[in-house]
Amino acid sequence: MTEQVEVVIIGGGQAGLALSYYLTQQGRTHLVLEQGQVGETWRSGRWDSFTLNTPNWMTQLPGFAYQDDDPDGFLPREEIVDYLERYAASFHAPLHCGVRVTAVRQHPGGDGYLVEDDVRGSQCGAGNRRFSKGEASHSECRSVRGHLPDAYE
Repeated sequence: MTEQVEVVIIGGGQAGLALSYYLTQQGRTHLVLEQGQVGETWRSGRWDSFTLNTPNWMTQLPGFAYQDDDPDGFLPREEIVDYLERYAASFHAPLHCGVRVTAVRQHPGGDGYLVEDDVRGSQCGAGNRRFSKGEASHSECRSVRGHLPDAYE
């Protein structure tokens, strides 16, 4: 079975969730596919004593600024993960955790992509050439250009 959405985001970290936030604001159908849990790299790819090197008041994702009582402190790893989980919940991100993407192929005819995963045994289609890897750098996200606020063009 193929589920049709406008955009498929691979990765449920801060970049993937921020993109999901803007797509949600625009009413665009999309999915966020994460092979682990929200912010998996922060959970498993950082040492236990890791903290941000920017003060908490600088911690803000679109529509979700830092709200706790220590603006001059530095978030430790566990609180970064908690922040990302609360962020995803704040706008009901269409997040699918534990889903590893196994292939991305251009749709026959060139209109969009087919994204295959190892959990659902299914595919989801991203139409009109809108596909994003959530951890991609700015230059790699050209496929969504024209669909984000001007500040992200």
